[in-house]
Amino acid sequence: MRRTFLAAALTAVAMGTLSLPTHAEEEPTPSPSPSASPSEGASVESPAPEPTASPSAVPSPEPTVGPSPEQDASPTPSLFEPSAESPAPSPEADPSPAPAAEPQEAPAVVPTVEAAADAVAPLSVPPPPTAHSAGIKLVGLDTYTWGRFQTTEPLTVWTEVLLPTGWSTSQIRTTDATGYFTIPLTYGSTTPGTYRWRVAGSYPGGQVVRSGEFELWRLARPTVATAGSKAVGLTTYAWGRFDVREPVTVRTQVLLPSGWSTSQIRTTDATGYYAIPLTYGATTPGTYRWRVTATYEPGGNVSTAETTLTRVAAAAPSITRTTTAEVSGYWTSSCPVEPSRLSTIRINHWDYSGNIRRGEIIVRDDLASQVSAVLQQSFDARFPFAQMRLPSVWGGDDIKMMAANDTSGFNCRKVVGNPYAWSPHAYGIAVDINPRENPYRDPSGTWYPNATYAYSRPAGVTGMLYSTSTPVRAFQARGWRWESGWDWHHFQKVS
Repeated sequence: MRRTFLAAALTAVAMGTLSLPTHAEEEPTPSPSPSASPSEGASVESPAPEPTASPSAVPSPEPTVGPSPEQDASPTPSLFEPSAESPAPSPEADPSPAPAAEPQEAPAVVPTVEAAADAVAPLSVPPPPTAHSAGIKLVGLDTYTWGRFQTTEPLTVWTEVLLPTGWSTSQIRTTDATGYFTIPLTYGSTTPGTYRWRVAGSYPGGQVVRSGEFELWRLARPTVATAGSKAVGLTTYAWGRFDVREPVTVRTQVLLPSGWSTSQIRTTDATGYYAIPLTYGATTPGTYRWRVTATYEPGGNVSTAETTLTRVAAAAPSITRTTTAEVSGYWTSSCPVEPSRLSTIRINHWDYSGNIRRGEIIVRDDLASQVSAVLQQSFDARFPFAQMRLPSVWGGDDIKMMAANDTSGFNCRKVVGNPYAWSPHAYGIAVDINPRENPYRDPSGTWYPNATYAYSRPAGVTGMLYSTSTPVRAFQARGWRWESGWDWHHFQKVS
């Protein structure tokens, strides 16, 4: 009986008069049933194959996500229309007539994060390299850029300089295996100006990576000049100009056996001009080597070429009109001579140690040339003066001046030991030389500053005046009297 029923059922299926129900345990078909909605049909679409990495190191163009050629992801009409083998359900199975489903394009499959992670990602862009430079360099001097690319093998790298027409390649080099490079910055090396640079490098896959831009300021060479030679004791300068954008600190440096030593520090003006006194060796004859150095930020120190100054052993006299400041503290309106009738002589002299010092002395203006000539002859003969300073140092106190062994001329004072008479010094017609070795006796018989050499005049005493001494002969030849015997240091114009 059962076998007869099964045979009849199979015959009915073959003739198309009987539909078998679908059970959940059966293998799912690759397409949904006709009663399923289009959205449900799309949910069972097989995803496109995962992309594979290109064998090249250069990243391939970004892939377009969609169905692969091997498996068309677009639905076919058979997925949505009844097939001949599957007759439409009867009205009893689905009382609502199903509308004809229009074919729809399945949405492109977007790879998930997990899929992208599993895929071989395109090569990432390497970070920019580091690139450094001195920032500032004199024209004509070699300078470099240096830095590092991120790599484990040598790369071809090059410098690029910005021209009016755009970026231009300058020098090409190869890094070491760690990516380190040094490349000379050659463009514009002889022309002052500011140049913009960057460094580029090529990776094996063809990727070109560039550093950030940096500037190199090519400085014009600074200038320096001196008088070349100058008498010792005279003020002289180094002057010139640096290439600046704003004032910079500059300093003179003199070459000593131990190396370059800073002497004076100044600041240029806004144009870079400077004038700095050359003070080292001012009292010692000789030739000195100098340079001037400026400090730039960044860039460090920039120096001029060397220059020389020769200090010459010379009297180098200078005569100027006396100012009220020069007689301050020892001149009043009651004095017999106005400052306007006086002249100040500045002249070099030898001191007791054999060094050259710059001295000052004031006399009446019509006698200044005579006194200057006497002092010039004394310098040439190397006759020494202990010191030659203005009375203002001691407030015009002659006793203190004699004790200090000062050589002087004009001093608006009375005669020492006679408060009623103006001294010849008050008229500017007298000069005192080295009072300590050549003392003075006042009317009471007191010797100033002491009586050590009042009567004993031994030969060879430094600073002592003898009848054969150059100052004595030179003054006497010009009509001056030497008050030897009682005022050994005093010379006075008498004719």
